[in-house]
Amino acid sequence: MRAIADIAWTQLTPAAKRDLAQLLAAAPDLATPACPVGSFEDGAIWADCVRSQYRDLYAQTATWHYVDVSICRTFQLPEDRDARYVVRRYQHELAVLSNHGAPPAVRLEALLWVEHLVGDLHQPLHIGDDDDRGGNEVQIRPQSGRYPLNLHAEWDRVLVDDTVRATPGGVAGLAAAAANHSGRARELSPTAWARESWDIAGRVAYGRALDANYCDHGHRSIDVGEDYRFAAIPIVQTQIERAGVRLAAVLNSVLR
Repeated sequence: MRAIADIAWTQLTPAAKRDLAQLLAAAPDLATPACPVGSFEDGAIWADCVRSQYRDLYAQTATWHYVDVSICRTFQLPEDRDARYVVRRYQHELAVLSNHGAPPAVRLEALLWVEHLVGDLHQPLHIGDDDDRGGNEVQIRPQSGRYPLNLHAEWDRVLVDDTVRATPGGVAGLAAAAANHSGRARELSPTAWARESWDIAGRVAYGRALDANYCDHGHRSIDVGEDYRFAAIPIVQTQIERAGVRLAAVLNSVLR
């Protein structure tokens, strides 16, 4: 998430950065001192922090981070009138952020959600699902020992860390590459982002591209050896870059 924010920051307009600075000044009014927001980069992880540090206050946000769409059926988002899942919740929070008449603390909290949810929308296992809680119930082989691992955590953490390390210049290298993105990478529809991630989940994360019969039997463990990682890391890199580019484009359009 921090990498996405760093990439976005390099593409924000001066006007957007000024508006962000004014919003960030309202951080004490959030009353979440265990989850400080001293910078735009801090904001990218605030939503995860408050879910663990202020469980009672933010319990209702647990479902905001994902939407389960079966990888073995046609892509179809569920009806979500109450904005309980990531696509509609993102749209709701973006509307709040866009309201320049709202109190700064209200807009700031919306900003923090927009930052975070753009990242979630680009993580394939926050969208694609095989009746296993987005890969949380799928064990991986071999275990790296770095995290208590399942397939979801592999895509949430390990592959992201490995991608940043594998990119010349790290996050700065990702930001430089992201500056060259155009066209599809600047698509601003969260539904399109979700469909893109869902497709990656099926083809790559769950390995359907390697197993034409996957949906006939499914898996509760997946080999994430060299071939798997060779296929996954370039895709993770592209998703990080796209998320940064798209976040910047969205914020440039609503901040002034």
